[in-house]
Amino acid sequence: PAVLAARLADHGVRWAAICGPWHEARRRKTINSPDVIARYADALSRRDVEAHVWGYPWHSSVDRFVAEMSGCTPASASGWLLDPEVGFRGQAPALRALVSKSRAAFVRGPIGLTSYGNTRISFPWRAVAGVDYGSPQLYTVGDPLVDRGLRAWAALGVPEVIPSFGFYAKASGATNRKKTPAELDAHFASFIDPVVPVRAMIGWSYKWIAPKHWPVIEKWAGRLERGVLATPP
Repeated sequence: PAVLAARLADHGVRWAAICGPWHEARRRKTINSPDVIARYADALSRRDVEAHVWGYPWHSSVDRFVAEMSGCTPASASGWLLDPEVGFRGQAPALRALVSKSRAAFVRGPIGLTSYGNTRISFPWRAVAGVDYGSPQLYTVGDPLVDRGLRAWAALGVPEVIPSFGFYAKASGATNRKKTPAELDAHFASFIDPVVPVRAMIGWSYKWIAPKHWPVIEKWAGRLERGVLATPP
């Protein structure tokens, strides 16, 4: 944990999400145990990197999911990141319950929600507005879809739009590959939008970071600190 925390801090990263509970229709699992999350969150906190607990919920197990998120959240954690996707399509009451029950369970920091970048997908979008920030998943798309995703999520009424980008790119078929530094740099640049200010981003995920990515990460972390992505070009 200390090595990872130092690497993030030394390259300007100011927060990181650590996955805890993962629920699906027929199974539930824990990606990182509460003890593991606590060790990483403590190490991140010592380097002034905020640790957020991330979880993937399912509509039929909201209560258990929120309880597991609470059990995975150490005192050093600063926020929650909810990731409802296919399990909440057509499930507006369940999504509203997820947001409200998460609010009741975690009160000392922000609660974010990440999901599809394309709001034309069938999803209970109106329930998204109850969180502190929304994160459209814009992992591999080009400039036009980035602009559309940022503006569509802002129109949902979330107080802040914090886009999710990918360290990976689509390869042949269903496989992925790590982006080149130039591709990553271009993808970061696409988030400069004249309408929607971007003050933070989420990168998915640590396992896809290549050594050559770190200078690009540090460059754009510095630009975020200076507010470059929150200023019209």
